[in-house]
Amino acid sequence: MKRFWLLLFFVIILLPNTRALAQNPIDFDLIQVDIQPEYDRPDVLVTYKINLASDVSLPAELKLHIPVESASPSSLVRRDMDGLLYPLPYTVNPAGQWLEISFTTSSSQVQLEYYDPNLVRNGRQRHFDYTWPGDYFVRQMKLRVQQPANASGMSISLLPANSSPGGQSTQAPAQAGSARSEEDGFLYYAILLKNIYGSPLHIGIDYEKSDSALSSDLQPVRLQEPVQAESSLSLALKTIPWVPLIGGGAFVLIAIFVLLEGGRQLPLVSGRNDDEDKGNQKVVYCQNCGKRADPQKETVCSSCGQKLPQA
Repeated sequence: MKRFWLLLFFVIILLPNTRALAQNPIDFDLIQVDIQPEYDRPDVLVTYKINLASDVSLPAELKLHIPVESASPSSLVRRDMDGLLYPLPYTVNPAGQWLEISFTTSSSQVQLEYYDPNLVRNGRQRHFDYTWPGDYFVRQMKLRVQQPANASGMSISLLPANSSPGGQSTQAPAQAGSARSEEDGFLYYAILLKNIYGSPLHIGIDYEKSDSALSSDLQPVRLQEPVQAESSLSLALKTIPWVPLIGGGAFVLIAIFVLLEGGRQLPLVSGRNDDEDKGNQKVVYCQNCGKRADPQKETVCSSCGQKLPQA
């Protein structure tokens, strides 16, 4: 009977957690998909920067799919509260034309990278098909395509994809295809999509390139201005807690002074002063001239020669 009540207790405790998992499916608040053809390899570098929705319970178990030709992710990390990236352990399982990447994250920000070798070359012509497998509902998807170095004539075509349960198609916004130069010196084409439900999304990328040079090898060198190092030093000095340091140093100095002063030997002082000694000393006065005399040392007055009385 006791076992029954104990089992019932654990069922009651675990039941709310089970309901919470059922009521909180994993959604992406934002995913940024960076596509970089011929960047540091002859393949295409694809990067997912994922922000989970705020109502997703952490830690969360995720499963993402990458092309089977990629073999495995080149990087899988989470961004912690300190802003730094930490590697995430994962498992890889074949799933038809995909590889299923399974992992658990304690952070709402995850970044995954992989290389896709399915870049088609035909002389100067290049073509690449990217597919988002539709693993999760995405509230906002930002696609960024980097134009390779020495490339020209880049065009991006967005094939229809379901953006709602009713099957409506999402088309590229009007500004899609316009390039913008960014800080790294490369041109980027951006497409912003919203409310992508669990359906595949297909992107076609075409451009011309007459050589096999990689973008990372030809990336412009950005010289760092010396003032940045100086400003960094200045910022570091500003962030040092000077008040606690000065206060602590003053406390240490005072403590050392007290210890040194306390260790000195003070001169011994008798319990009587000179006036008390004089008050206790026996004296007599000459009965003839009245001069004071010490009876222990003198028997006659040193002034008039009169015999001194006994003390």
